Amino acid sequence: MSLEPGQSGSDGAARGTNEMLEPVVPLLLSAVGVVSCATVGAGPLTMLLTLIPAVLGLAGLLGWRGDTALLVRACMLAGTAYTLPLVDHALVPHVLQWWYAIVAVYPLLLVALGTTMAFTLAGAVLSQYLVGTATTGVTLTGWALRCLLLAGIGVLVARAGTEYRSARDDARRRQVAAEAAERELHHATTHDALTGMPNRTSLDLFLDVALHARTDEPDHEVALLLLDMDRFKNVNETLGHLAGDRLLREVGDRLINTLDDDQRAARLGGDEFAVVLTRATPAQAQLAAERLVELFDQPVEVGGAPYRIGVSVGVATTGNGIEERSDLLRCADAAMYAAKRGGRGRAVAFDSAMSEDVAANLAVEQQLREAIALGADLGPSRRADAITAVFQPVVSLATGRAIGAEALARWELGGRFVTPLRFVPLAEELGLGRELAVVIARQSMQALSAWHRDGYTEIGSIAINISAADLLSPGLPDELAGIVSGAGLSPGALTLEITERDVVGDVERTRETMQELRHKGITVAVDDFGTGFSSLAYLARLPLQVLKIDREFVANLHDDDTIARTVVGLAGSFGMECIAEGIETEQQLLALSELGVHAGQGWHLGRPTSAADFVESLRALTRTG
Repeated sequence: MSLEPGQSGSDGAARGTNEMLEPVVPLLLSAVGVVSCATVGAGPLTMLLTLIPAVLGLAGLLGWRGDTALLVRACMLAGTAYTLPLVDHALVPHVLQWWYAIVAVYPLLLVALGTTMAFTLAGAVLSQYLVGTATTGVTLTGWALRCLLLAGIGVLVARAGTEYRSARDDARRRQVAAEAAERELHHATTHDALTGMPNRTSLDLFLDVALHARTDEPDHEVALLLLDMDRFKNVNETLGHLAGDRLLREVGDRLINTLDDDQRAARLGGDEFAVVLTRATPAQAQLAAERLVELFDQPVEVGGAPYRIGVSVGVATTGNGIEERSDLLRCADAAMYAAKRGGRGRAVAFDSAMSEDVAANLAVEQQLREAIALGADLGPSRRADAITAVFQPVVSLATGRAIGAEALARWELGGRFVTPLRFVPLAEELGLGRELAVVIARQSMQALSAWHRDGYTEIGSIAINISAADLLSPGLPDELAGIVSGAGLSPGALTLEITERDVVGDVERTRETMQELRHKGITVAVDDFGTGFSSLAYLARLPLQVLKIDREFVANLHDDDTIARTVVGLAGSFGMECIAEGIETEQQLLALSELGVHAGQGWHLGRPTSAADFVESLRALTRTG
C-alpha cells in the first residue's frame, strides 16, 4: 500500500503490520467454524459459509490488503456469524465465539469505526433473539446482557486500540527518527557537505577496497589522481565565496559525470579532488588524468559568465614500491605539486626523483615549525634561526615624528634569509598562521614596552599582519589582549592589519570579531585598501579604525591621485585614520600631506630594522624633524 500525502513512514509501517496480521483472523475463525460444523453435522451450505471467510483470509495473506480488504473481511465475518444460526440452530454456541473474536479484534484495527462496529454487531446479535434463531435456553434479559457485554468489549477494545496504536506509532516514530539520524550521521561523516561527493574518509575506504581486490594481472593496478584547481583563489577573491561554492559544486558534478564504472571520485577539501581507478595500467592512468585536464580546460559557468579554471593533476600507480594507501596519497600529492610547479594545467605522473623534493619540503616544514616555536622565546638565548620581528616606522606627515610601527616577520635559516613570500604562505598552508601572528605580536609588544622605557612614548601602537582565517579563529581576541596587558601596555598598543580582500569574505563574522577586538582595545586596520572589490558597501558595517592606501596608488600619485584622494575622503567620512604605504620619494610625501593623509610609511621614511636598531631610526627622524 502506498503512503498517502502527509502520511509518515512510521504510520505506514504500523498500517503495514496490521495488514499482515489481520487476514489471520478469518482463517482462525473459519477453522473454528469448520470444526463446529463437523461436530454438529452441518450441511454443504453451512460449510460453504465458513469457507468463504477462510478464502478471504488466504487472499489477504497472498497480498490483498488495505482498508478496503479489511472492511470486506470484517463485513463477511459479521455476515457469516449472523447467517450461520439461521441455517443451523445448533451452531449458536459456536457462533458466539465468532462474535466475541470479531469484536475483540476488528475495533483494534479499525479504531475510527470501532465504537460504531461494536454497537452494530451487538444489535445484530440481539436481532437473532428477536427473530427466534437464538432463543434456546436463554431469556431475553440474558441475551440483552450478552449484547451489552459484547458492545462494551468492543468499545473498550476500540479505546485501548487508540492508545495502543498511539504509543506504538510514537515508539515507531522515535525508532525511525533514530535510524534516519544514524543514516544522516553516517552520510555526513563519509560525504562532503557542499558537493555531496564522497569525502576523504570515503576515499580511504575506496583505496583500501581497491588495493585488497588487486590481482597480479598487468592491467589490474590501482591508480590515484589528485586534482587541484589552478585559479580557484581568484574566484573567491573577485566574485566572493558564494560563487566559489557554486563553482566547486559544478566541478564536482562535471567530475562525477565523467567517471567509468571502475572509477570513484571524492572531494578532499578546499579545491582538491581525487579520482581512484581500480583497474588501470600507468599509461591508462596518465591518459585518464590528461582527459581530466582537457575537461576542465573547458569554461565553467560562474555567475552567469564563462570562467576557465584549469586543474593540475598528480598521478600515482601501484607497483615499483608503491603498495599501500599512504604510498599512493604521498606520491600523488608530490606529483600534483610537481604539475603546479611546472606551469599548472598539466598531468604529471610520480617518479622516484620527486621523493627527494617531498623530503626537502617536509624538512622545510619541520624547520618552520621549529622556527615559530623558537620565536616564542623572548629571552636573550633565542637562537638565530628563530622567526623574528623587524619594525618599519609609521610617521606623522604633519610632524615628521614616528607615531607607530609595522612589524614584519623575518626568518634567517642557516645564515640565509628566507623570503616572507615563501614562508608566510607555507605557514598558512600548514595551519601555523595564527601561531606566527601571535609570535610577532608578542615580540612587538616586548619591543614597544622597551621603547617606552627608553622614553619613546610617542610610539603608540605596532601593527601586525594577519589573515582572515586566523583573525576569525576562536579565542584570538583574548589571547592578544593578554599579550598586551602582559607587556605592561595600555589598550591600543596593538593593531591588526587585514587585507581588503579578506574583509569582504565573511562580513558578518568579521564584524563580530572586530567588535570584540575593539572592545578589548585592539585596533583593526584595512591594508592595501583600494585593491579589492565591493568593499565600499561593507565599510560602514565594520568597526574599522584605520585605512591604509596601497603602495600601488602612492606610486602613481604623479599620474592620478583620484583613488588616494577618495580613500582619504572615505576615511574622514567614517572617522578613521588614513595611512599611506610605500612612500619612496619626497614628492610623494608632499602630495600625500596636501591630500590630508594622517601618517605614512615607506623606505623614504625608514626601512624595516630590528627592535634595537629601530631606536636609532627614531633618533634620525627626530634630528631630521
